[in-house]
Amino acid sequence: MAQQNRNVIQVKDHPSLVRDVYSKAIINTDVSAYNAVCHRRNAQLKHETTITDLYCQIEELNNQIDRLLEWKVSVTEQLESLVIPTTLVKSKSKSTSKLV
Repeated sequence: MAQQNRNVIQVKDHPSLVRDVYSKAIINTDVSAYNAVCHRRNAQLKHETTITDLYCQIEELNNQIDRLLEWKVSVTEQLESLVIPTTLVKSKSKSTSKLV
């Protein structure tokens, strides 16, 4: 896009603002203010992205916790099915106490 030479008029009491004669638009000519706005916007976007990433990580951790809890229940059920019946445990403890 070719840069156009614009006819502009200085806005009264605002040294960094001019009015385009053709379009009547107000134009801010303060480059450092523009750069500061861009920097703030980029910092805000980075901050929002970081927060979104953290929420995703928390969700993944919660999913892993759920899977671990399900695994724990499964292992507990399997171990309970392997446990020696309590009558055998009682008889073994009585025989052990006689030896002492």
